[in-house]
Amino acid sequence: MDIRTVQYKRVDGCSICADVYRACTPQSPAMVYIHGGGLIWGSRKRVVPEQVSAFVDQGYTVISIDHRLAPETKLPSIAEDVCAALNWVFDDCPGLFGIDPNRVAVFGRSAGAYLSLLAGTFTRRPKAIVSYFGFGDLFNDWGNRPSPFHLSMPEVSKEQAYECIGSNAMSGSGEDRLPFYIYCRQQGVWTGEVVGSNPDDRLLKKYSPIFNLDSDYPPTLLAHGEEDTDVDCMESVRMAKALTRAGVRNKLITLPGLGHSFDRQMGDARVRESLEFMLAFLRDNL
Repeated sequence: MDIRTVQYKRVDGCSICADVYRACTPQSPAMVYIHGGGLIWGSRKRVVPEQVSAFVDQGYTVISIDHRLAPETKLPSIAEDVCAALNWVFDDCPGLFGIDPNRVAVFGRSAGAYLSLLAGTFTRRPKAIVSYFGFGDLFNDWGNRPSPFHLSMPEVSKEQAYECIGSNAMSGSGEDRLPFYIYCRQQGVWTGEVVGSNPDDRLLKKYSPIFNLDSDYPPTLLAHGEEDTDVDCMESVRMAKALTRAGVRNKLITLPGLGHSFDRQMGDARVRESLEFMLAFLRDNL
């Protein structure tokens, strides 16, 4: 598979890159892939290989993007990175990689799914969105209260947490920053660390896709494991109901017995079926 790494943005001394998995077909649709990691860790390398292979086999050019990470960079600037990545895909990637700018979808996992849903509120929007175990509401208690699931893990002290991060903007990381995320969930301070200290309601509403839906919002597929202990399945259920109320074409898939990152369990027939359903959804909406 032909893979090319390209810098799509540089800001605050931070190079922000994308890995492009090229399809062989001219004027191919593009799949912008956004990694998870609670907006705190993760990178463009953290893809599900079977998904990327399936997309490329179906003729998509897959563009897996990095963005700056919290807490060094706060959510408004992270959203700017995603917006810049989409504008780069629309404007530059037709010439660079032969993609069709009128057939651009966004697929995200977990916090990447949140950013995918947020992309549906941008001025220039993708044509379709796929959200896997994501969320669309920053007002929910899960970001502001200790998580029972994360409290069941070994305690991460404040000192241990802050050893994982720095003061300069960065994009793309491995699991070395994961303890900071666990600390945030154990202490119930995720929203403050990601959005900013004491964010007001206007800011939270602006960056909550569930409150910014209109009839032009892209068709959306949501998939969630019913036993998800990191992001509750009800986040996708509530988002689907809001999309329906707004008159947006959408489909929700819930998977009994499966948890967070269920899509890495490709040996499970239900997971393979959800991938096939996603591909069919994209064929119908791109």
